[in-house]
Amino acid sequence: MEIGLIGTGNQAGKLLKLIRFKKNLKKIIIFHPFKKKLEIQSTYIKNLKDKKILFTNKLDELNVCKLIIIASSSDTHLKFIKLFIKKNILIFCEKPPATNYKELNYLKKLPNNLKKKIIFNFHLPYSPIYMNIKKIINNKKYGEFIKINISVGHGISFKKDFIKNWRFQQKNIFSNILGNLGIHYIHLFVKLFNKIKIDDINREKYSKAKNFDTAEILFKSKKNILSNVFMSYAIPYTDTIEISFTNGKIIYFNNKLDAYHPRDFFDKTGSFRLAPDKNLLKISHKKNLSIGTENILDLLFKTFKNKEYFKIEEFNQAIKANQMLLDFYKR
Repeated sequence: MEIGLIGTGNQAGKLLKLIRFKKNLKKIIIFHPFKKKLEIQSTYIKNLKDKKILFTNKLDELNVCKLIIIASSSDTHLKFIKLFIKKNILIFCEKPPATNYKELNYLKKLPNNLKKKIIFNFHLPYSPIYMNIKKIINNKKYGEFIKINISVGHGISFKKDFIKNWRFQQKNIFSNILGNLGIHYIHLFVKLFNKIKIDDINREKYSKAKNFDTAEILFKSKKNILSNVFMSYAIPYTDTIEISFTNGKIIYFNNKLDAYHPRDFFDKTGSFRLAPDKNLLKISHKKNLSIGTENILDLLFKTFKNKEYFKIEEFNQAIKANQMLLDFYKR
C-alpha cells in the first residue's frame, strides 16, 4: 500500500506519526510544490530516518498511491480533491471541505459514487468522550435529552509569539477560532442531532491579537432549547461538557466523564440534591482528540482493506456543517 501525503505543516506531521506504522505500508510519499527534503525535515519530522518515507516536488509521483491524505492549507483542499477524485483511490481530507460557496457547490454536485470516496477529518464524533455521549443520548437511560453546553479554551492569544499567528491574522473564516475549531463542534452537533441549526454566533477580542480570540455558537434544537459551544484563546485552560436530561446529568470535567442519576435524589431533610456521581470514563482532552483521529484513520484503512467506500452520510454531514458556517456569515 502506497500513501500520498500532501502538506508539510503541524497537522500533516501529526497524521504522519499515526500512519507510518500501519501494516502492509510500502511507502509514504510526501508532496510539497517547492520545499526540499531537508527543509521539510527541519520543520515537522526532525531526525526522521525511514526508508519508507519519500519526498517529492512532483505531484504526478502520487499517482501510484491508493490513499491520498490532504493536509495542506484550507484554500488548497478542493484543488487536490479535483486532481484525485476520479482516480481509483480513497481521499482523506482535512477540514474544511470548502472555504467558499463556489467550492462547496462543486462538492455538492459530485455524483454519489465520487462523494463516497472522500472522508473529511472531523474526528470529534469518533473520540471516546463523544462516542459515549452519543450512546447515552440514544439509549435514553437518563430520560429525554434537553441541552448540551460545551466550554473549551486556553490562553494562547496572550503568548507574545502567537500575536502574529495565522489564527489571528487571516480574514478567512476558516482560519479563525470559529472556522478552525468551531466547525468541529458544528459537525459534532449535526452528527449527534441531525435537525439542528445555528441560532447565533457571538465574537469578542480580549487580547492584543488583530482577530477575535473568543466566540460562542448558540444552537437551536427542534424544541427551541438553546445549546452552546463557548471557545476562547484568552482564558485559563478549560474543557468541560454539561448535558442535561429529564432524569439525569452528564458532566465532563477534569479528565472525567461522570453521570448523576436519578433526578429525584434527596438529603435527610427531604430537599433535592445532586445524586452521587458514577464515573463513565477517565481520559484527558488531548488523549481523547488523539484517539478520535486514530479512529477515523482506522476507518480509512479498514474501508480500503475491505475494498469499500465511505457511507454517503459522512460526506453529507461534513458538507452540511461547512454550509451552516458559511450561511451564518452570509446573514
